[in-house]
Amino acid sequence: SNLISELPLELTKPLKNVKVTEKETITLQCEVSKPGKKSQWFVDDEEIKPSDRIKFQTEGNVHKLVISKSILDDEGVYKVKIDEVESTAEVLVDELPIEIIKPLKDVKIQEKETATFKCEVSRTGATAKWLKDGKEITVGAEYEMKVDEVTFILIIKSVTMEQSGLYTIEIEDKKSSAKLNITGTNLFLLTMALPVLLGVGINLN
Repeated sequence: SNLISELPLELTKPLKNVKVTEKETITLQCEVSKPGKKSQWFVDDEEIKPSDRIKFQTEGNVHKLVISKSILDDEGVYKVKIDEVESTAEVLVDELPIEIIKPLKDVKIQEKETATFKCEVSRTGATAKWLKDGKEITVGAEYEMKVDEVTFILIIKSVTMEQSGLYTIEIEDKKSSAKLNITGTNLFLLTMALPVLLGVGINLN
């Protein structure tokens, strides 16, 4: 047994590169030729300290680094040092695919009023493209585009009949569409409503 303890420590299984999606667990593990050794872990040459999210585990000859609920900032080159033995591996963290939480809703308004379309997504940092009847909308006097954290907003001020149609938002590989229906001015509505009002009046009598 003395012979074994005198042999230099060897890396029997090096670290392997890891690729995860955000929020998944990162597990890096290596194996050395002797048990009972302490490991030090580094990312991009900075020593890692254990925390609620980051755990060091040793089982016999196996040394593990376990990072739960991974974030994009966990990406980097990781290194383990056990005595004179070192091993490195790369960790890649993919961004979570975006999801539409609240899709666009149809808007029905009168001419000259303001139309607002809103779409809420699952995370910040995405870019969006707005289209009307399949053609991309550019920012101009008619259209205002805003982003409020996870909500994309399209504002159309003082709408005209020509602006009615199908509006679509494209965010990465997801899309949502809704219709803008524009009715004529109040005068038109009043002439439509008058016979109905009179009819109701007669029925009551």
